Amino acid sequence: MKEYIFFFLIFINLSLSQNCDLYYKYDELMTQAHELYNSKKEVMASKKIIEALDLEGIKPYGKHLDFVANIALKTKNSMLAEKTCIMLAKGGIPFKYFNKFKNFDWFVTFQSDYEKYNLDFNKETNIELKNKLLNLIDKDYAFNLKYHNWRQGKNNLTLEEITDESCEIYLEFVSIVTDYGFPSEKKIGYFYDRARNRVDNYKLLGLLIHIYQRGELVYYSELENLVCNGDLKISEKKILDEIYVQFEGVNVGVEHEMLRRYNLYLKKD
Repeated sequence: MKEYIFFFLIFINLSLSQNCDLYYKYDELMTQAHELYNSKKEVMASKKIIEALDLEGIKPYGKHLDFVANIALKTKNSMLAEKTCIMLAKGGIPFKYFNKFKNFDWFVTFQSDYEKYNLDFNKETNIELKNKLLNLIDKDYAFNLKYHNWRQGKNNLTLEEITDESCEIYLEFVSIVTDYGFPSEKKIGYFYDRARNRVDNYKLLGLLIHIYQRGELVYYSELENLVCNGDLKISEKKILDEIYVQFEGVNVGVEHEMLRRYNLYLKKD
């Protein structure tokens, strides 16, 4: 039995290592593609993108696909445009987004197949998780705005208020992860910005940054695994790493950090 567990753990570690290699390679290729595109080398950028998308086992990030779709449109790369639009449609992006591709030969077929892609999305996506995450992001944004207004002397908040609201946001995030797992694009699809008609990141990183800054280094030991599974971008982990270093790796907790901040800003007054 012990031997079985030992070899099972080796298998898990090897699988994780392979996934890490894939996502680090994917990140490297997409970074190179951005650099080439910014240097006005769109065709070379397209080659890097195709190489990245062809990596087996990778689920591209939504914002990356938005970047790819616009390059394909600009360079009139029909095959890349079709491939990218299908991935975005399967990720839940509304049909309105795709109208800019209507001059491609494949668009009529894509239009007739769109409902099928949408059905696939609804089958594979946890809409309840998506809505809970979006609601929590909105709640965190509203509290963060109120908190910064307090720091600037524009409103009054008590220590109990800033502590309670910070705790509530942190605990609600933990509850979401406990009930549904980490809320990545794999589970909830891509984020569509209706106002700008583009695919963007969920504001999940902002939520995590605020939770970390408020003294809760939540799931820090799992961040590398999340990167390896494609649930968290490498660049996002680096930002959370920096906050972790600022706290010297100590999870001080919301109550301690809010008390420290409250006393700090009282002294400034």
